[in-house]
Amino acid sequence: MALESAVAHKAYLKDGLPSREFISNNDFRGKLVKHQRMEKDPREKALAPMTDSLTVGWNSPTMETRRKLNKSCEETRFASAMVKAGVYYY
Repeated sequence: MALESAVAHKAYLKDGLPSREFISNNDFRGKLVKHQRMEKDPREKALAPMTDSLTVGWNSPTMETRRKLNKSCEETRFASAMVKAGVYYY
């Protein structure tokens, strides 16, 4: 158990002090109250995700998502052509 916590502590420290963003708790709380973004993202602060929920977006996606464009139905294309021609229903 002590070995696991030591490994987790080393992963948290990463590069030692440079990976820390705040030294004072008051500075940290002040930044949260002002709703300002942190200067470093979590990947710059730690080597590995601290919780299981962070593992979802920790690394860049390996698969490219193919997306299909929305196609208009025949009625919509007809109505668009009528509007372009200057015919309005209302």
